Amino acid sequence: MRQTSYGLNAEQLRFRLGTSYAFADHGGGWQRHDDVAYPLELTSDMTAVLATAVAGLPPTATKKSINEKALLAVGWLDRAVLTPDPLVATLYRFFALEALLGDTSAGLKNGLLALRQMTLSRISTGNFFHPDDTFLAYEDVRSFAVHGEAAPAVTAKQAEQFAWAVRDTLDRYLTIANAHGFTKRGQLLDLLDNYPDRDVLIAWIRENGSKNWGEYLDSITANPDAAD
Repeated sequence: MRQTSYGLNAEQLRFRLGTSYAFADHGGGWQRHDDVAYPLELTSDMTAVLATAVAGLPPTATKKSINEKALLAVGWLDRAVLTPDPLVATLYRFFALEALLGDTSAGLKNGLLALRQMTLSRISTGNFFHPDDTFLAYEDVRSFAVHGEAAPAVTAKQAEQFAWAVRDTLDRYLTIANAHGFTKRGQLLDLLDNYPDRDVLIAWIRENGSKNWGEYLDSITANPDAAD
């Protein structure tokens, strides 16, 4: 068989799908490849970027410190940006959230993370995301995938909404830690777990959240130290 100008046999040629498609009924559309590279330009005025809490992180940090956990979270968030799979990106973002607000104790994790995330936002801004977003996604996506079950599909929109929430949590985490002079993550977690209006937040979840919250909320209401 005759060689092509690139030195490949015809049967060795490989083709890649294009970015546009069309159907006989005049329908069609387009979609960029997952690995497409986009140009990125930095603005001449970097004041707003450098003013963010994340921009002040050092290259390295001591064990169990606020900065060490923030750097771990940033690393997972960077990996999430670089993967085209919304499910994998969501898992990476859960790892980032756990670096900031999780712990190694036994027991239910989704309620712990979601309540701490809710409390952090409440302390920082007076408002909060609906905690069901993190609570149910951890239960249905993170736990299933990590424990060898078939996780449900995650859409690009769902992945991006969760990405925004985790990035916001990272910003609140650093802002609150800096405002209180905290150097250890445990100090910040103590602040969240002993928030004076915690019972108000729990009551709000019982009224407005998923019924699946019941077991976790019952456990921490009966034993205040269960979430520490």
